[in-house]
Amino acid sequence: MAVTVDEDAVTTADEDATTAERSPDEHVARGEQRQSNDSRGVSTVVDAALCLLVIGAAVATLVYAPVLDENRGDDPAPPAGEHLVIVGGTTATVNYSLAPAARDSMESPPSNATIDALERTDHGTLAELLARSAVKSATAEDVRLSKASSEYENAVVDEVTEADRSDRNVQIEARWEPYPDAHLSGRVVAGDDPPPNVDTSVATMTVASGIDPVSEEAADAGDRDGFDGVAAVVAAAVVEGLYPPDRIAEERRSHEPLPTIADRRYERAADRYGVNARPEEHGIGGANERLAEGVESAIAADLRASFDDPGAAANATAPETVEIVVRTWSA
Repeated sequence: MAVTVDEDAVTTADEDATTAERSPDEHVARGEQRQSNDSRGVSTVVDAALCLLVIGAAVATLVYAPVLDENRGDDPAPPAGEHLVIVGGTTATVNYSLAPAARDSMESPPSNATIDALERTDHGTLAELLARSAVKSATAEDVRLSKASSEYENAVVDEVTEADRSDRNVQIEARWEPYPDAHLSGRVVAGDDPPPNVDTSVATMTVASGIDPVSEEAADAGDRDGFDGVAAVVAAAVVEGLYPPDRIAEERRSHEPLPTIADRRYERAADRYGVNARPEEHGIGGANERLAEGVESAIAADLRASFDDPGAAANATAPETVEIVVRTWSA
């Protein structure tokens, strides 16, 4: 696990965080102002990085960037790194229910006994829970692929908010994007957006998404088949991650409404991508293959629009990670 700190990075908080774009790095031209804050920023970052190393959270990269407003003096925003330590090192248990998904999938309301059987529990660090929620909440443009993910997302956001109550001026965001500008992505946010024109501190870390890395395989496929080859590799990994065959098979062997909930998830994705991917007709493996074909076409279009060549597209793939972004600001 490598942890790196960018001591001189200065970013500007996005005034509309709902776009989920990463804040661009800026360089502070006024050396005197930067010098007055370097010692405070470096100390905080090193402490945060060391703590993350000790707790062994699933962290690949840590960047802490205090943002200073030249018109407001040199008092920086509260350090986001302190909150990142909480997210990376605090373990929690979340309780949620599949009952809303059952009500949406079944023709008649589920019984009380069925509702009780649909209670679920998950455990992990706050960062891990946020990462899982971001993937579960995957949306293909305006189509949320799993309605069952909403309850899980709410439970995770509540737990994160409860655990990090030290400062109300904080936003914690988890973003899953298998490649830049992907039409298929997931985002979960705890906390309000920072107000415009305030000093903002930003810290980030990456957490495993549970989906296999594909950049090397995608590069080989790109050499053979261009953008279509890269897209095929990414699509297969993403579909298997969102619709894991073993878990889907277990759900479909269970009592109702779990089989129906699983089938509805396929139906929503199949309708979005214009394919026939019904497990009851093609089996789980066949349904995933057909769904991957539809996803592949959409991904190939994304890649052609965003990259000059297949090699660059393959290098930019990262379905295996979720980025956690913490923003804090002064009152």
